[in-house]
Amino acid sequence: EDSEPDCNDDLTPSPRRKHPGKRGIKNQLHQSFRKYLRDKRLLQSKTGTLPQSPPSQAVQAFTNNNENPPSLDNIAIDWQDSLRSSLWNTEAINLMVIDFQQKIQTGSYPSVTFDDDTMNLDDLRVLCIDKLRRTQQTYREHCKIEAFADVQEREEATREHSCRSIRRQRLDRLNTRKHGTLERRRKIVQQNRHRNPQKWDMIKRIIDRLDVDGMSGDETDTAIGVKPKIVRRVALPWISPAITDLLHTVELYAPATYEENMSVPVGNTSLPRHMEARRTSQNSIAIARLPRNWYNDAWYKVNSSGIRALLDVRKDFEVPCL
Repeated sequence: EDSEPDCNDDLTPSPRRKHPGKRGIKNQLHQSFRKYLRDKRLLQSKTGTLPQSPPSQAVQAFTNNNENPPSLDNIAIDWQDSLRSSLWNTEAINLMVIDFQQKIQTGSYPSVTFDDDTMNLDDLRVLCIDKLRRTQQTYREHCKIEAFADVQEREEATREHSCRSIRRQRLDRLNTRKHGTLERRRKIVQQNRHRNPQKWDMIKRIIDRLDVDGMSGDETDTAIGVKPKIVRRVALPWISPAITDLLHTVELYAPATYEENMSVPVGNTSLPRHMEARRTSQNSIAIARLPRNWYNDAWYKVNSSGIRALLDVRKDFEVPCL
């Protein structure tokens, strides 16, 4: 018989990375920074051409003797070294961040209004590194492939890299959909709270605690080229059916909310969605420290004692019915 830890009801969400920013100031900043880096030829071009690293002699001279430092006129990143700890890369990134901030302040990017709180040098440095990271990854993969002397091995490595890229892009799309699902459900809760504040507040606590990692993803449920495209839910194996049923029911309140508010949809129409899942996600990792009754009972019981200890479950928290 399982023993449940006797601890306080703690539904405070665990620390998460920030959600992607909404359209507006943040998007304009990101777009402008990408343009800046593209103008500096530090991002992969549309034709697939990759930027080159600086000569190793120049990097060594700067690292060892502070000679031949990076120059804004012909800036280059040492892609094989760390973007954070490399002395060369740190100097190059600092030069660009200062230059970019000055361009914002002087109106070179009219769509961006300078904000000292969000556009200080530290934040811009983090943003710059983030924008360069994908190019660095692609550059390193390219170097690995080029290192194969045998043509057949090189072609095989290219195919493997292509497959990994496709999988990564698919996971990126899936994560974007999960963020959309979370925000949609939060909005539904907010717009229906007047019906029963106590019950909908409980639902809000559940959704907030599950956050993005507790949202099921979608996958295409129609053949390529078939329209309209339909998506189907991909189930999370570890989550309780009671939670799943509750969240499905929450989704049913969306059409009623739109009708009640006489809202006019803006933008592209949402894709038709089948809520009944045909398969479960193989990559989903269970969220730790949830109430015991939020986990799928069958899934929980087949796990080892070590896995259960890592889950560190909390006492039951009521799952309301709608």
